[in-house]
Amino acid sequence: IQDAPSVWSQTDADIHNLPLLTLTTEESTELNNIMQDINVYREEKLFKFISGDEPLSNLDQYFEQLKSLNIERAIEINQTAYDRFINR
Repeated sequence: IQDAPSVWSQTDADIHNLPLLTLTTEESTELNNIMQDINVYREEKLFKFISGDEPLSNLDQYFEQLKSLNIERAIEINQTAYDRFINR
């Protein structure tokens, strides 16, 4: 157990992290509005799936609900910001 921090720190995980992205004011506002609803829903369902209160057979409904909460738009906003970062 004492070796865990040093073992876990010896990975290449940092190369897989996204850089800090700069959003426009409009993007930031829109993304925050979208993610508020998504985060509440995600947290609620996560615990239900883990506890067994929600069967895993409902995952398709979960993903459809994420789509209806505009997850695809949130991804698009982040992709646009990432593209700007890469093209600097």
